[in-house]
Amino acid sequence: MYFAEENERLKEIVRRIAERSPGNVTARPVDALVYTVVRATGAERCLELGAYEGATSLYIAQGLADNGSGELLAVEIEEASARGARKHLEEADVAGYAEVIVGDSREYVPTLEDSFDLVFVSTPPQQHATDYENVRPLLAEGGFLGIDNATGSSEAVEKARDDGMDVLEFDDWSFALAQA
Repeated sequence: MYFAEENERLKEIVRRIAERSPGNVTARPVDALVYTVVRATGAERCLELGAYEGATSLYIAQGLADNGSGELLAVEIEEASARGARKHLEEADVAGYAEVIVGDSREYVPTLEDSFDLVFVSTPPQQHATDYENVRPLLAEGGFLGIDNATGSSEAVEKARDDGMDVLEFDDWSFALAQA
């Protein structure tokens, strides 16, 4: 099964996150798309910047669990949000596939050395260009880069194009997906 929208447990957790955070979190096709990318590509190492309370983390970790292996490293700047993400991953029974780190992605990512098959950027749009510069060297050959709230981060999307990445933009979702 490659269709995350059929997972009622994840949808219920995201619905509860959205109720507590009106305007910040909604169940979105982007999450189902990211889940599908993880499943279809067999991604093993994933990085998420700006995890908030873990809505997208849930779908990435569920994709890894459904594949039977892999790990997600999620970076969240707010301690309370990181605690929420950890709680939601536990509740969904996919915490074994994810680690949530508290830190500023602009400072944390440059300390990483491993490559990633999928990088999902969901930090504030004004930070996307910096995050792109930091994650691009870590993106595995053929890996995928998702940029959430892409409408406000055209500079990061253009940098991906300039680097020769294939970029698909989903304007209705304010999301861009690029492949190295």
